[in-house]
Amino acid sequence: MPTEYKRKGSVCRGEWSEQDLQQAIEAVQKGRVGVREAVRSFGVSYTTLRRRLRSGNQKASVGTIIYFRTRKRS
Repeated sequence: MPTEYKRKGSVCRGEWSEQDLQQAIEAVQKGRVGVREAVRSFGVSYTTLRRRLRSGNQKASVGTIIYFRTRKRS
């Protein structure tokens, strides 16, 4: 009987809302709390909060966008 395959990378992704993340970012930027305290208070990921603070609160893009030109047929 074969063993059941479990994917290595199957981790639970964050269960916080964008609003919680925005509130945590504002609290850290205004100096009310530190990053770790904001993580505990708002229940957001430490890595995500740090990345958003460093990048100027920009969401990560999906990837490279490729545009195709249409050729003119003569």
